[in-house]
Amino acid sequence: MKALGIDPGSRNLGYGLVLKSGSRLQALAHGTLRFDTKVESNERLLEIYRRVKALIEELRPDHVAIEKVFFAKNVISALKLGQARGVAILAVSEAGLPLFEYSPNEVKSATAGFGHAGKEQVARMVTILLGARGFESADASDALAIAICHLQTYGYTSKLKQLEKGIT
Repeated sequence: MKALGIDPGSRNLGYGLVLKSGSRLQALAHGTLRFDTKVESNERLLEIYRRVKALIEELRPDHVAIEKVFFAKNVISALKLGQARGVAILAVSEAGLPLFEYSPNEVKSATAGFGHAGKEQVARMVTILLGARGFESADASDALAIAICHLQTYGYTSKLKQLEKGIT
């Protein structure tokens, strides 16, 4: 299974494509989409949508995982992040792909084993788990961590959901 992890942002959007084969994880692609902050926000949102859509068409993931918004320094930052996240979700939904959302603590726990791990710890564990190096930004390593989180938890959580449906 191939999972595309997305670390949303209105200036920089990290992405990482990870393949899981058996218990082996392999990084297939990662990078950062950068957006011009000097253009109007509606134009930037359209550009985020178009580039995420093109990324999906190019990488052809089976699933997409995106980080949940959990905190922002101020209301304006939270709004911009929410809008960027929304247009990325729209591109995923339009492509008909299953979308999964994970909190930062879930991502950190799945990769570093500790929900309050620092960015450096997460990046180091991503390097160890995938053998991937040379991240162009923390956004790219975070996106790979989001994909790892999904691939490590998806089988377990889908079995739980099936059990819940059978019980209720």
